[in-house]
Amino acid sequence: MDNKSTEIGSYWIEKYEKDARKNWDLFYKRNSTHFYKDRHWLSNATSQDGFEFFNTLSTSSLHSLHILEVGCGVGNTLYPILQEYSEFIHTMHAFDFSSNAIQLLLQHQQYPEYHSQIHAFQFDITTTSISRHIPSHSIDSICLFFVLSSISPEKHEFVLNQLSQTVKVGGRLLFRDFCHGDLAESRFDSTQSKLSNRFYVRQDGTRSYFFIREHFIELVERLQWKVIRCEAVQRVILNRKSNQEMNRIWLQAELAKME
Repeated sequence: MDNKSTEIGSYWIEKYEKDARKNWDLFYKRNSTHFYKDRHWLSNATSQDGFEFFNTLSTSSLHSLHILEVGCGVGNTLYPILQEYSEFIHTMHAFDFSSNAIQLLLQHQQYPEYHSQIHAFQFDITTTSISRHIPSHSIDSICLFFVLSSISPEKHEFVLNQLSQTVKVGGRLLFRDFCHGDLAESRFDSTQSKLSNRFYVRQDGTRSYFFIREHFIELVERLQWKVIRCEAVQRVILNRKSNQEMNRIWLQAELAKME
């Protein structure tokens, strides 16, 4: 950590780690279901947004799939997937750090329609074995969207290793998260917000890490994932409220589990 970032100090770094669940519970208590938009871009074959797994699902012979969403929030990914692909899915397993998020997911207006296909639960994957909830080698695909960045980078390998134990050989891990150089990273005050290299805390106590493509590839290959695709996707997005253009960058990857 450089000199400009030492003002936060070890006390606050440890406190933000200890209070991570509480801060996400408060986040969903404040924002309810109104903060994130539904993710209908997962099967967008005409852009960099989509994933091959979903692009080919409707023409494949795959059925009775078990899909796991990590950090499911209030269902902004889970429900769009079920709306589009419920006929191919046996169970959507989904968990979140926040019990408030899970409660909101189960109160969703579409829950009654899909309840027999939803297995949702509160869980902290950074401290507890996921085998308590998900049998080993039972998952066909994992969705990991803007979740790993909220976890201390020292725990990334542990989390990914846990997930690798749940997925079948050849199963997919679909990943999208913040990338180094994104506009959001430049907005953090390094003297007040920086916890470690490319890892920051927001005013509400939630945290965000910004990935580097080469580092991510090195990590997942070490854990026996085959990289099908991994790229930094850049977008210029118009903020309608301020009428300003924003340069956004995220890292998007699709991985296959090796033996």
